Amino acid sequence: MRLKPGDTFDRYSIEESLGEGGMGEVYRALDTRLHRRVALKVLRRAPDADPTTWDEAAARMMREAQAAAALNHPNAVSLYDVGEHEGTPFLAMELVDGPPLRRYVGTQVPQSTRIRWLLDVACALAAAHRVGVVHRDVKPENVMLRSDGVIKVLDFGIARRVRTSLEAPMGDGSDATAATITSPGKLIGTPAYMAPEQIRAEEADGRADQFSWGVMAYELLSGRLPFGHGRDVLAVIAAVLGDQPAPLEGVPESIAAVVARAMSKRREDRFASMDDVVELLEPFITGEMNAPSSRRLSAVMIRPEPPLLELNLRRDLATINAPTTTPTQSRRRPRWQLAGFAGVALGVATALGLGWAVSTNLEPPEMAPSTSSSSSDVVTPITSLPAPQTTSPQALTAYREGLQAFRDAQWYVAQQAFLRAVELDPFFAAAHLRLAQTHQNLRTQDPGRAHFQRAISLRAALGPRDQALMEVYEPLLLRDPADVDEGVRRLQQASRRYPDDMEFLSLQALHVRRNDPAASLALASRCVERDPAYADCWQAKGKALEALGRAGEAYDAIEECVRVSPAATDCLRDRARMHARAGRCSDYEQDLRTSLAQHAGIESRYLSLAEATYAIGRPPAAVHAVLEQLRAHATGQATEVQHTLYEANLMVLGGDLRGARSLVRELHQKHHQGAQEATLLSGTRLLEIALSLQLGDAHQAARDAAEHRGVLEARLGSSSQVTRDPTMTLLHAELEGELLTRSQYVARREAWLRAWELKLPPQQRGQAWLRGYAFPASTQAEAEEALAALPRFQPLPLYREPDQEEALGRVNQLAGRSAEARASLVEFTRACVALRFPVTHTVAHHHLGLSLEAQGDTTGACAAYRVVLSRWPVASGAVTSKATAARVKALGCPN
Repeated sequence: MRLKPGDTFDRYSIEESLGEGGMGEVYRALDTRLHRRVALKVLRRAPDADPTTWDEAAARMMREAQAAAALNHPNAVSLYDVGEHEGTPFLAMELVDGPPLRRYVGTQVPQSTRIRWLLDVACALAAAHRVGVVHRDVKPENVMLRSDGVIKVLDFGIARRVRTSLEAPMGDGSDATAATITSPGKLIGTPAYMAPEQIRAEEADGRADQFSWGVMAYELLSGRLPFGHGRDVLAVIAAVLGDQPAPLEGVPESIAAVVARAMSKRREDRFASMDDVVELLEPFITGEMNAPSSRRLSAVMIRPEPPLLELNLRRDLATINAPTTTPTQSRRRPRWQLAGFAGVALGVATALGLGWAVSTNLEPPEMAPSTSSSSSDVVTPITSLPAPQTTSPQALTAYREGLQAFRDAQWYVAQQAFLRAVELDPFFAAAHLRLAQTHQNLRTQDPGRAHFQRAISLRAALGPRDQALMEVYEPLLLRDPADVDEGVRRLQQASRRYPDDMEFLSLQALHVRRNDPAASLALASRCVERDPAYADCWQAKGKALEALGRAGEAYDAIEECVRVSPAATDCLRDRARMHARAGRCSDYEQDLRTSLAQHAGIESRYLSLAEATYAIGRPPAAVHAVLEQLRAHATGQATEVQHTLYEANLMVLGGDLRGARSLVRELHQKHHQGAQEATLLSGTRLLEIALSLQLGDAHQAARDAAEHRGVLEARLGSSSQVTRDPTMTLLHAELEGELLTRSQYVARREAWLRAWELKLPPQQRGQAWLRGYAFPASTQAEAEEALAALPRFQPLPLYREPDQEEALGRVNQLAGRSAEARASLVEFTRACVALRFPVTHTVAHHHLGLSLEAQGDTTGACAAYRVVLSRWPVASGAVTSKATAARVKALGCPN
């Protein structure tokens, strides 16, 4: 049964049909959970289908979709979801707005542009082959040119139309050179583009994709296919197996040699990998004179070919942008250009042998005039910066991938790309600088400083623009604490020097946000106005709006970030966090799974996924399974500590407070308590102290707090992050355990507050009040004292982290201000953060019950109290559970 607009399939709302084939349909659909449009492919089982063939096709589709999920590259279409609904397998993929490259075959597109497209396709294929994914159907229909000029290769490893033989009908009007053929153990691909080994039904590896790429390159550069031009499939196959293509004309000799080598009949005669193809094409795009020498070119080419001397390379680089000769051959208009077809070209459509163009303009999107409202019509995206110096074209390719990842709001991906670049060329100054930049952003300062020092030692190789970037990061990386104000001042200088450089604008928005979110918003808004496809600027805008307390607008900006860059893991993380804060736990879980499908190596996402898994009500075994995935993807002391902490947190939520305390104690006994270890173990230490207080063992809590504070003080003495300083929480535990008198505690608190007031800008001093007064408060007197001191530290931050919101609500409740407390406590208790804050989240339900009870909402109070007792029965020994049980009894709450 075909789906129609308005139908629902799983969580997808069907908007329109985009095509169908022998075993399935493709639809434009709205993902109702994540609120984005996708290309939805549904695999249908024909009534007369052979059960074995169907089962094999469905299983292959699932396996290969999982393989495709391992691929993340700026030039590859993203796979969002794969699953089965009511027995029907489906895929949800990125919806690509733009025409296929088929539209530009035989048109007057500059040769340099076509070579750039081919390079981007080669980069995507190389990345796929590195993770074991072979495309098997590379052709112009499977490469799209997005409306912003980005190349997207479609359909990596996904099952295609099943045909039982070459002679099976292809459908009225179909072209044998373009139709995809798939059958288990038989032909997989499109005859005109298939490598000889594919035609012979031999196992295909990445070199088969290389052959197909060569055919596509030949066609895109010449306007004609190298093997066969008719509709007779057998004739096409015979040509692929036995004919030699005519030499490419009007194409640089070096490019022609690369294409010819890629189309070698024997796979052993082709390049060893697509990385070699990338290495040879890269110089034609960068135009750099640090291109591979004739010696390097000869080493890559290996076998005798037309000579690739450096003289020829330089000549080709000089003439590559000359006007091209347009083929005069008349070509029949292909099926995919049917007049009147409206719609968006989509990633998975060609899985059914179909392709569409949304525009009738034959010029590529990059040739369209600018529509920027800025006073300058020219902007410099980060991906258009001058190529830096390196002796390795492969390192340069990795570097370019890193810049694209910056633009796409994928800082972790960027870090991996720059790391690959410095591994390929240890003397690559710009890559070391960029790697340091990623570490500073991801708050791993020590390796960042090492790479920054390396970049300084190699700075003679940096151009003026990168020298300016290095100046910006010196106070951020080499000063302790980081001098953010000086970094911002240098960013402003760099922006005045390079007014059209979008990266400097984006970095300003990033670094001024903490002290001046309004200025950050203005900068980010200017960035997205001038460069709407800059996902990182959309993220900066979203975070600035969030810091200003404009949550709805912030969510919209993050949504736009994901729209312009569907694989923007940084924005997926932010959207997930917003879902968690708002209590949309299912959406939180789904965004995390999407993010991990794209980047399984981001360790912190597994902790968040465990948190979301608990929040949606999954059993403890499911949470344990997620935590085991963390250990499967990462090792080392930090992973062990985080895994133990979350296992202990899960025990706390299950009522085993003593068992959780024993678990973290075992961890602490295992590791030496130096300054570095104390910082790493801070979370488990704070949990141990909180559990001792809940179990009524204040003296033990005080001893543990004093010990932990002693080893932390030296480490935190230079910290510029008040939100990470647990000093007052530890001192309060010492007060409760009678290791400090009240007067000693007050004196210590005042010294701590004055030290932070000297460090913090006025607009950040509310953070000191939250940490110094609100977090430790546990009695009415302490809460009243905190509120009396608040005017000295105003304003409070408009955006508060969940635990900060809880502290504010608790202080108001303890002080008898139930109405003011309610909003903060409701916001915190509805958030999907119980596994991260098991003690705080449970106690907050008790305070919420008190607040609701004071306002006459007995039903709501009983519901809040039930949460406490469901986690911590009185038998758990928790102090809070005893107080909660007393309130339940007094109110007569039903069981």
